[in-house]
Amino acid sequence: MHTAITHNLIMLLAQGAFNNTPPEARLTPMSPHKWRRLVDAAAELNVLRFVERGTESLNAIKPLPPTLMAALDARNGGKDEVPFDYSSAHLFNHWTQKRLEEVQEEEMNSQDTSEETLTLLDIIIKNAEHIVTKDTCIDGIITLGRYIREHKGGIDYNKLRSWLSHIGLVQIASMEGNMLISCMGFTAEELPFVTKPFPKARRLFMNSVTKVFGKHSFSTATRMNVAMLETISHRFVSAITLVTDIEE
Repeated sequence: MHTAITHNLIMLLAQGAFNNTPPEARLTPMSPHKWRRLVDAAAELNVLRFVERGTESLNAIKPLPPTLMAALDARNGGKDEVPFDYSSAHLFNHWTQKRLEEVQEEEMNSQDTSEETLTLLDIIIKNAEHIVTKDTCIDGIITLGRYIREHKGGIDYNKLRSWLSHIGLVQIASMEGNMLISCMGFTAEELPFVTKPFPKARRLFMNSVTKVFGKHSFSTATRMNVAMLETISHRFVSAITLVTDIEE
């Protein structure tokens, strides 16, 4: 029922956040009601500002429906949105949090401290937290992609891969990266921390969109049947279960 809305929202986000809409891509025609629902969904997901940018860009190529433009204007184009906050990123139990703190302390005392890489780690962790606790990740995944592109020259991926392995976040970080690849137009070369493809990453990203329509969410969309090493805590097991299912 919401396939067209989800498709169009993802296209507008890819264009607005990353300028990544394929030239051959086309927005699916929708009724005025569905365009308004798209704007409502984007506002609830805290990504309306990117939808507005995508709309402005695509509208310059081919005029978009007046209903969409009016709905964006009515919400001030997302200018009042609060950016994704990753400043309080933390893990769910003492063991993994201790390992994270070890990584942070060692890096801050290093002669070649990479604050950009530490920040990227925070964003990955905060995304994992949102996936587990809020069943949504759209704003966080976009923040992840934008940070990677804006700071690519300052990120030490050798350090990042080592930290992810030490803490136990290799799989979920790969899942987050695969969402950028499958939905936002990134290439694998841009995301060296991705260890393998996850075929279901696109579906899970889309589920995060359809959640706002009450259709389904991350927590009910899929379940795991393969254990993984990153069984960090009872709450984090939910995310690990999700990630394993993506591989099937």
